[in-house]
Amino acid sequence: MVNLVVPVFDSLKLFQVAVDGKTDRVAQASLTAAIPLITSRYQVFDNHNLRNELELLTQDAACNALREELLSLYEFGKPVVQQILNTLQAAQNRTVRHTCQYCTIGSIKSLDHIVNKGDYPEYSIHPQNLIPCCLECNINKGRFWVHGGNRLFINLYTDELPKEQYLFTNITGNIAELDFDFELRQPKGIDIILWNRIVSHYNRMKLLGRLRHKAISEVTELLLLAKKTLECGTTKADIIDIMLQQATISRREYGANHWKASMVESLADSALFWQHVHRFRL
Repeated sequence: MVNLVVPVFDSLKLFQVAVDGKTDRVAQASLTAAIPLITSRYQVFDNHNLRNELELLTQDAACNALREELLSLYEFGKPVVQQILNTLQAAQNRTVRHTCQYCTIGSIKSLDHIVNKGDYPEYSIHPQNLIPCCLECNINKGRFWVHGGNRLFINLYTDELPKEQYLFTNITGNIAELDFDFELRQPKGIDIILWNRIVSHYNRMKLLGRLRHKAISEVTELLLLAKKTLECGTTKADIIDIMLQQATISRREYGANHWKASMVESLADSALFWQHVHRFRL
């Protein structure tokens, strides 16, 4: 999981382009008349976003009266929405460009609204309210994004992710089958509000279980690699060193708490993993 780069957008111009593309002339006229209102509401969003306080937004009655017209501007396949997605993805490092950073395992198949578009329809196509993500994360997030005045999910644009490790992997199972238990451990000195948001994000996205399933699906490849390397004469100590180097690179490229880095480090130190390596048949 890494913080995402926010490219420069002319948000109001994109809104105007979306309105101009409407075939419903009545809705188009209503939205055109509402542009001064939208301009004001975009300024409100931008000010809150700059302070990383989107949870303090309040709904606008005039915008709610135009909910259907405003929501009709957003559809994943529409040209303006695809333009926003393409621009957002192009701004990211190539190593993470096509992978959902909410979970770090799914492919980009949708855009998540940070601020729920049902409650805030005026922000349905505001670029900084849209995060590329996989369908599973989008579904898991749902419409509830604030509770008790606190955001429930990480904003990858404005929440600075910790550089300290907080995601750890326990190697479990038995001699017949390896298993994994991912867990969160609070680092020292982390802001408690951010930490609670991280925990809520992982829980509501069902990430620990999803990461376990991903690890199970990939462990065979690591077993095969370790077995073949041993049979080529490389020592166990050297293989461990290679695995730890791989984990370091993964943390650098994919974030300090990338699941695979945590998994590989734990496997390298696991007696159970090495028992499986010796038993593994090529």
